Amino acid sequence: MEKICYRCDAKNDMYATVCQNCGYDLYEEVKLISSKKRKTRPVFYIMFGLVIPLILVTIYFIGLYIYLYGLENYNSEVFLNKYIDLIKSDNYEEIMKYNGIKEDKFNTKREFAMYIKREYGANHDKAIIVKNSTLSTEKDDFYKVQFNGKKVKEFKVSKTDEKKFNYFNTWLVNTPEQDIYTESVKIYAPSGIDVFLNDALLTEEYVANDGEKYSYYSGIKDLDYKHPKILCYEVNDLIGVSSVHAKRKDGELCNIDLKDDNYEVIANISPDVLKELKPMAEEFAKKYAAFVAEDCKFSELSEYIYKNTQIYDTLGEFYNGWFPEHSTFGYENIEFGNMLWYDENHASIQVKFNYYITYGNNKRRDYPVAYEVYYAKIDGKWLVTDVKNF
Repeated sequence: MEKICYRCDAKNDMYATVCQNCGYDLYEEVKLISSKKRKTRPVFYIMFGLVIPLILVTIYFIGLYIYLYGLENYNSEVFLNKYIDLIKSDNYEEIMKYNGIKEDKFNTKREFAMYIKREYGANHDKAIIVKNSTLSTEKDDFYKVQFNGKKVKEFKVSKTDEKKFNYFNTWLVNTPEQDIYTESVKIYAPSGIDVFLNDALLTEEYVANDGEKYSYYSGIKDLDYKHPKILCYEVNDLIGVSSVHAKRKDGELCNIDLKDDNYEVIANISPDVLKELKPMAEEFAKKYAAFVAEDCKFSELSEYIYKNTQIYDTLGEFYNGWFPEHSTFGYENIEFGNMLWYDENHASIQVKFNYYITYGNNKRRDYPVAYEVYYAKIDGKWLVTDVKNF
């Protein structure tokens, strides 16, 4: 083993005390190294004494900041304010996410916007929050919020099991929106009509029954007759109803009537069919009035009527000899009312006019009549199946 000179790097015998090359005292190197080691120890202890307290102070202030931040940002009122800010800013998308509402063909942001305006008022950009401490518990806080000085809503804010910074609870705002899927709708429409709810087409899965026969055609005696039906569409769990509309297959829009919270689709006769049915209905109504007044024979009237009906049998046995004798008769002020379509083979038309007779020395008597005539297409020909006074 050799000693290396600290000054000239010459190799010396391991027992040498002086460098054979430059004469340098080889023991001086050991002294320098020992002296350097002794000088570094106080610096190490000084650094250790400063850094550790600094680290501890830093940890303390970080902990204090986290604690104060948690007190400020993880209390029930802060969570409620965040939710109220979404409402005030009409941030429907975020509110829907918050409440777990998924958009579908019936429940969209448009319907939710209508719901918010209905619940909180058209103007809801200002809110006053008041805590109801008397109702609050360890897990729940209760608040009343007044929007724009009018609408007052109650909110319950509840602790969740989730914790922030291993200490502070997060909260859940239990708002009225938690149960917003509350509306149900029933829409009655003739079969063969396309019905739309919130601009979405209703398919067969929403038909609540097999279809109810129109009572107007109950007088048809053929048990195998294919009656027109009215379908009931039912949709539940709606945010709201923004629109209901319907149209025939030819694209013609139908009327919508709201009765007892249910919608009824009223389809009008297409122009092509009306062009054929309207003069037929007028002609039949005139002959029907004349028949009642003994001014027309049943054989003349029956050619307009479907024979396999109760009205055909009834009119065949009708006695009209009670009508006062007269010399002439006539019609005036003919008007048409509802002209309704039930399916491609069934329709009805309302006809009103004044039927009058003259007798004696030009004396006159008037008989206002109003008939609703129901038609069915039998073997390609429109025939009357019933007549109602209205």
